[in-house]
Amino acid sequence: MKSNNILFHVLFALFCLMSCQEEVSQIEDPTDQEALVFNSSLVEVLRSTTSNYKSSDDFLDGASCVSVQLPVTLIVNNVAMTLTSDAELQEFQLMLNTANTTEIDFNIVFPITVILSDYTTSLITHQEGLDNLSAACEGIDSSYASCLNFIYPISLSVFNANFNTVEIVQVEDDQAFYEFLGMLSQAENNLIVSLNYPLHLNPSYGENFTVTDNDDLLVNLTSAETFCNDESTHCVEDEVLTRLEACSWSLVANSDFNNLRFVFHADGSLELLEGLIESEIIGSWNLSSINGEIMLTFSDLTTFETDLEGNWIIEDCSDDDFTISQNSTTYFLEQQCDLDTLFNCFNDFELVACADLNGEAVFNLTAQTIETISCTETYNATFFTTQSDAESHSNPIANIEAYSSATETLLLKIEAAEGEFQLYSVFLNAVVCNDFECFDAENPVLETCYSDAAVLYAFNLMSAYQECTAETITFYEQLMEAETEVNPISDPTAYQTALLNTTVYARVEINQQFQIYPITLNVVTCNEDSCNTTTVETRLTTCLWTVSSYNGSDNLDGYTLDFQSESGVLHVYDDSVSVSAAWSVYETYDGVGIDFSGISASNIQVINGSWLIITCQSDEMILQSLNDNNLEMVLSRTCE
Repeated sequence: MKSNNILFHVLFALFCLMSCQEEVSQIEDPTDQEALVFNSSLVEVLRSTTSNYKSSDDFLDGASCVSVQLPVTLIVNNVAMTLTSDAELQEFQLMLNTANTTEIDFNIVFPITVILSDYTTSLITHQEGLDNLSAACEGIDSSYASCLNFIYPISLSVFNANFNTVEIVQVEDDQAFYEFLGMLSQAENNLIVSLNYPLHLNPSYGENFTVTDNDDLLVNLTSAETFCNDESTHCVEDEVLTRLEACSWSLVANSDFNNLRFVFHADGSLELLEGLIESEIIGSWNLSSINGEIMLTFSDLTTFETDLEGNWIIEDCSDDDFTISQNSTTYFLEQQCDLDTLFNCFNDFELVACADLNGEAVFNLTAQTIETISCTETYNATFFTTQSDAESHSNPIANIEAYSSATETLLLKIEAAEGEFQLYSVFLNAVVCNDFECFDAENPVLETCYSDAAVLYAFNLMSAYQECTAETITFYEQLMEAETEVNPISDPTAYQTALLNTTVYARVEINQQFQIYPITLNVVTCNEDSCNTTTVETRLTTCLWTVSSYNGSDNLDGYTLDFQSESGVLHVYDDSVSVSAAWSVYETYDGVGIDFSGISASNIQVINGSWLIITCQSDEMILQSLNDNNLEMVLSRTCE
């Protein structure tokens, strides 16, 4: 008797760590319907029911007989995300369920701690360890624990064989109940425990219920195994509600409404889409539980009210669809999250282009609409002039890359691979444009340097409007010639004149219209610092040159540059290397430019590129990089 009392008090002390207790001096002898018999079927099922089987995080750990201890950090599409609560875990799982699976990629950041079925913990340092735990779970029966839950607190009476001492132990959760049963299984036979009925249970497949004795409890626990093993055939109202509102749904199979999509709004309103821009079919919806069945109710429909209104029983809730029935009619609702993702890529468009004299403009329909959209879904795009043609897929627009039109509205049909489609407005706006705006802004004056010699002065007339675009630009010496298109200048890139100051005329044609613009040509006196292309070419080719300074450094001074006059070839050499490259001189807006290319020798190759001559003297030229205004190079002349 003494040893039994010691064991009882040890157990009692352990119970104090997890429960609230009251001491009672008298208790009646518990009946067989209340007492727990160790190693009995009931105790075995109770231990299974209260063990740690958590399926809500199976998408993380892949096993229901273990659970991941929060917080846990994930790498989601290369971004770290930490889940700190069950609510955040459920939100993330919902995001995975409703998103396109190709759009979300995640990995667990190890190490993590997992909680085993007996509530002990284990540290997992890599994915292989987690996979091994998942494989071990496949041989464990979790039927009793997967979908039936006790409503806590639960109280138990603990007393000795003489019934003269009793403790009321209250457990608050599955872990406390599991550990309590585990400790009592080690007790000797004269220690008696009984459950204090009634007990209340919460199944995931129906409404809460109450049990009143051991037999009633065992029957309900063991019968739950059938429901838990076939979860796909049973629905939970909150889960159905969340899934209905997350995406649109289509009626498929056994249905006359294959192109009809249901959009369930959170305010209870309902839209039925038939591939139109805006649906005219609206109504209301409601979800309720009646006698353990989930009821989806449609009402106030503006169309299909005879076929669809009323109460529909949701009979099956698989991953992708619901089975709904009304009397002898059965339909299948299939989730269409991918369609929502596709159709949300697009919106209505407005395209603007310049009209010609007839008030029409040319539009590239694809380049100005679908090619501006980044959408990873698979679809077909077609353009139509009327809604009836779009719906029947008749008379599509053929010349979509050069469609001529005045102001009008077209329809863009975006069709998914499954056949569902959506129409979007494409508003074409042909506007009157000032095509000559760039030319109007210019007042070109071209200059070249005066020479004492009797020479013709050369001008590149095309450089006057090198920033502007036109269909045709021709040049004339007389205004009347430009207006009548008589005697155009044959080579405007090398026009020569003996006059020191003169004017030529540019005839610019755009969209079958033309404007005439004067260009002033001046021959000016240049000082020694100002050179033309002829002067630069003569100086470069008559002597040898060195790079005396590059960006303030003289480390390229050892190289010699030998410019060949006729061939445009440049010889570059120092004491150890000799390479051939190319050079050219040309006029720019700002003066004379020089290009170097093909210089392959070490170090000196950095001068490859385009340069502007900003100081031009007989024995020295200072060049500025056209790519970097802060970079200067000094060439020094050496004549032997």
